[in-house]
Amino acid sequence: MDDLDHGTLEQLAEATHIVWMDGKLRDGWKYGTITDKTKKIHSCLVPYDQLSEAGKDRTCGTWIRNEDLRVS
Repeated sequence: MDDLDHGTLEQLAEATHIVWMDGKLRDGWKYGTITDKTKKIHSCLVPYDQLSEAGKDRTCGTWIRNEDLRVS
């Protein structure tokens, strides 16, 4: 992947999160402050801009923020 600026990476991360979130919601998952896979509750089922930085860096569909990508 070529160099991408920070804004582009954030847009891709947000789009990826939306797709991930839509899939979870279609599968019956709900938002909760603590993730519980058996109850289908996940703490990252919020709009991307409401995720903490830790949430954005976790596997909440934001793989695009990987440190291996070069940001100019």
